[in-house]
Amino acid sequence: MIASSVTEVGWLEQIPNNRPAIIAAEGVLMYITPAEVENLFMRLMNYFFSWRNDV
Repeated sequence: MIASSVTEVGWLEQIPNNRPAIIAAEGVLMYITPAEVENLFMRLMNYFFSWRNDV
């Protein structure tokens, strides 16, 4: 478990990104702005798919 806001920068680095991951955002996205949701998904995609060349 990571104690951090999803809008904060830096918490992603605590999660290994060299293997498959499941991202569950249930009950979270309704509390942040649409721009923050978009930014979060962009950060997640860049972080978890950056190691793959075939995506």
